[in-house]
Amino acid sequence: MLAGRSRLGGCAPPSSRSSTSSTSSSCPRRGAAARQRQRGAAACAAPPPALEALLADVRSVPQGAPTPPGTAARILARVAELRAATAGAATTGDAQLSATWRLLWTTEKETRFIVETVAPLFGTAAGGVFQVIDVAGRRLQNVITFPPDGAFVVDSSIAVQGPQRVAFEFNAVGARPQRAAPGAGAEARRHRRRCPALPAARARGLQAKLKAGGRDWGVPPFGKGWFDTVYVDERYRVAQDVRGDTLIVERDGPPRIF
Repeated sequence: MLAGRSRLGGCAPPSSRSSTSSTSSSCPRRGAAARQRQRGAAACAAPPPALEALLADVRSVPQGAPTPPGTAARILARVAELRAATAGAATTGDAQLSATWRLLWTTEKETRFIVETVAPLFGTAAGGVFQVIDVAGRRLQNVITFPPDGAFVVDSSIAVQGPQRVAFEFNAVGARPQRAAPGAGAEARRHRRRCPALPAARARGLQAKLKAGGRDWGVPPFGKGWFDTVYVDERYRVAQDVRGDTLIVERDGPPRIF
């Protein structure tokens, strides 16, 4: 499971990062200033104890390593605490969600499958894993990078459905091939014979692929669903989706489309 290194900050000044849209087309500076004030106020609020405990557990897991069951249980218990504490709070505003978010930890099997199983077959390792959200542009991207120039990118459209819920529907899957290391193709072929479930899976006619080593490899299916942002502040966001998966991410600048 993925984990990230991060530290809680204190009362930080409002971010100087630019925003992708404004509340008024005739006065973009005013809209940007309002968003900065909103994020700045969130930054100055003391982090909930549950968040501090959650991040301490996330930091204890080496990047790319499986999470010990006891640690995973504590993380999910803290998420449940955050969800109960923020029940009914609005977390789907443009200023709150629109950003490039770097993955710290997740229970999502598809992401773990690509990062932990597929990437090593091609003699490479995953780099940053991101979720890009643009509320005004109704767009979401899930991105797994493979340095120096590979990437797995899934595009989707989004629609805010409530104070905490955002619906999504995947509409395209693309990849920038990463050159495979010598001998990696043979290992991938052997793994494919051992794992017959690896060929392309389909969901509602949409096929997801990872392109590498001159081959297309199927990954688990993509479709549509929703996620609830159960906690968000200036720096961190915690979400849970329709399948019960949990996502913990850290803000990494304004939305940047890959």
